[in-house]
Amino acid sequence: MEKFNDTLSNYFNREKHRDKDILKRSMVCQAYPFAVGKILARTTKVLNFRYGTLIVACRNSIYIVELTRMKHEMISKINSIVGEKSVKDIRFVLGDRRYKKPQKKKKKLSKEQTEWIEKVASAAPDCYRAEIRSMLIACKENE
Repeated sequence: MEKFNDTLSNYFNREKHRDKDILKRSMVCQAYPFAVGKILARTTKVLNFRYGTLIVACRNSIYIVELTRMKHEMISKINSIVGEKSVKDIRFVLGDRRYKKPQKKKKKLSKEQTEWIEKVASAAPDCYRAEIRSMLIACKENE
């Protein structure tokens, strides 16, 4: 059985798909978490890789300062994983709108839970009933 990396290489080496930059970009983006470690990979996000420059979004300026100090080590680790000198520079930028924490999935409420919420909410005064109902539903969904 052929390795996935070899299959990708064969695919992009065809006459139709000679754009090696796509393969190089993919390999660099995949190598980044292994080069920097789990903790830094969770707090940063690779935005782009073009013309030898890797652009990485960080949560705050403290990360930017510290990662800038480690830039040369990171470049050498990524290049050693990729197997060629693809990354020449890393630029760290502050935040990104696309960077979001993963949200928990909401659970569906059972019939008994729904009946209990209605029972508790109906005992409340009319002006608070809707607010209490929505708060109880949110609490039960996040349990």
